[in-house]
Amino acid sequence: MISVHAAAALAACVPLAQADRFGDIRFDETVRSDDARFVSADCDEDGCTGRDRSGVEYRTNGTWLLQKIMHGRGPSSAFEGGLSPEAPDSRVLTAPVCMEDGGMWLTLDLTNPDRPVYGLYAQP
Repeated sequence: MISVHAAAALAACVPLAQADRFGDIRFDETVRSDDARFVSADCDEDGCTGRDRSGVEYRTNGTWLLQKIMHGRGPSSAFEGGLSPEAPDSRVLTAPVCMEDGGMWLTLDLTNPDRPVYGLYAQP
């Protein structure tokens, strides 16, 4: 049986399919630096950073995505009202992504309203 707190957390999370509607590479895919969807990729001992044709920025640990960032409000404005400020009066909104083991979240940084930044993140 699911606890009341776990049920509330699941209700407040954003489904990965809804949060990940941007870029050429899905967040739950494995990826290599020579993937043809990267138009540029730079790697070091910690992983790779790259961009796709649409300008989405990626950071990998060499196999899995850890960050996926775009400049803009994000793929769906439907969940924007459900995001919470990181701190009181913060212009950075955040929400967890619905995952059984957790560890994924999204942010919408509205600090610069002319250039918002939307991102998906995972713990390494």
